Amino acid sequence: EATHLSTKGFTGPNLGSQDTILIILYGLSMLVSQWLTPVSDPSQIKQVRTMGVVITIVFTAMMFTGAFPVVSGFVLYWTFTNVLATVQSIRAYRLPIPPLEKVNTSTGGVIPPGPTSRWQKFQKMMEEAAAKQAEQASQKNSDAPADSTKSQPRRDVPVGQSIDDPQPNKSKPKQHKPRRK
Repeated sequence: EATHLSTKGFTGPNLGSQDTILIILYGLSMLVSQWLTPVSDPSQIKQVRTMGVVITIVFTAMMFTGAFPVVSGFVLYWTFTNVLATVQSIRAYRLPIPPLEKVNTSTGGVIPPGPTSRWQKFQKMMEEAAAKQAEQASQKNSDAPADSTKSQPRRDVPVGQSIDDPQPNKSKPKQHKPRRK
């Protein structure tokens, strides 16, 4: 009769109980992960590495003693996560960086290869539509005949009457009567 989270031997009978081998593997994977993590400040390398080792030892000891009881399924998941993260960091930090190609513009910047996202494609489409519309407007203005009446204001139209209105303004202005004292 096995109770939950109890260890009868060195390995647990299933992933729902505690497994000593998995806890040891988890502690080792945490140590390797801590050692391979790059440190941003070189003056604190010793302190960061020491803290990583102490945290790993304390966390692993808490799992062994039961102060932090964890089933083997979680430990297995955490171990594989640490291993995969370590492999990824080794690949990312240890491989040589491919050389960059620089494409200069007249202003000294770099021209991107072309629109790749939907927003960039939409922006390019809108710029082309605006340029086409501006070109059509300039052609329309250049095709219109030069009319001398439009360039100079008409002086024979009374105030209050539109230039396009064919009917003259027949209303007479109101005459004000002087006030009596």
